[in-house]
Amino acid sequence: MEIRNQHQLVLVGSSGWKNSDIYLKAKDYIDNGQIVIAGYMSDDELKLLYHNCRLFIYPSVYEGFGLPIIEAMASGCVVATSNCGATAEIAGSSAILFDPFDSNSIKKSIFEYLKSNKNMHLTDLARAHAKNFSWKITVDELLNRIQS
Repeated sequence: MEIRNQHQLVLVGSSGWKNSDIYLKAKDYIDNGQIVIAGYMSDDELKLLYHNCRLFIYPSVYEGFGLPIIEAMASGCVVATSNCGATAEIAGSSAILFDPFDSNSIKKSIFEYLKSNKNMHLTDLARAHAKNFSWKITVDELLNRIQS
């Protein structure tokens, strides 16, 4: 069975000004339930989605920090994200990295993971990595820099 028949792609977030073309191209997949347009979700809804999804895909090409990556990892979700900028730095070796400018790289990364049995190993790695980030650690580091 095809991967797209086994897994739904859930798109989360408010609709952007260039989304109409994407929705038109994906109409058949949306109509048959392979793509779900979830729109805005509360923090509690996101946490539940992270916890229950097989893979969080975040192909950002510009990110100030990458908080969604840490949120997903803290929820035990395996992350696939861009191999450049802040996303790669935040994800480290605890995520699947791909070239966000190359659709074949993204597709290959997603399909290889979904066909593999690496779920538990990467889930444990993601949870452990997320523990390196907390508001307490951030505040402590900020105070140390201010005081030096």
